[in-house]
Amino acid sequence: MSVDVDGLVKKYIEAWNTTDLDTRRSLLGEVFTETGRYTDPQADVTGVENLVTHLTAERAAFGDLMFDLVKVVSVHHETLLFTWRLGVPGGDPVATGYDAVIVAEGKFQQVYGYFD
Repeated sequence: MSVDVDGLVKKYIEAWNTTDLDTRRSLLGEVFTETGRYTDPQADVTGVENLVTHLTAERAAFGDLMFDLVKVVSVHHETLLFTWRLGVPGGDPVATGYDAVIVAEGKFQQVYGYFD
């Protein structure tokens, strides 16, 4: 895959962490295709604007908790897998998980989020 995977994942994590709506919208527009979809055990959201709305609601619920990229585990064909943690910066994580991503047009087409 000739995509800057690390750059996309870092922007994606930043989109979850930012409290600025315009920054979140810009980052998600850079990371996701227009019809990009995010699915986890609690959500199924399609389209950049719906992703902005979803992440904004989640960010408000997280308070001081922030996401950290742990590791891009594997990249092959048009897929990637990375691990993350959620916690107070510098503290122990309160949640960990991984995301499996399908890439199309150099952007995220589908993210499947899993919680440990």
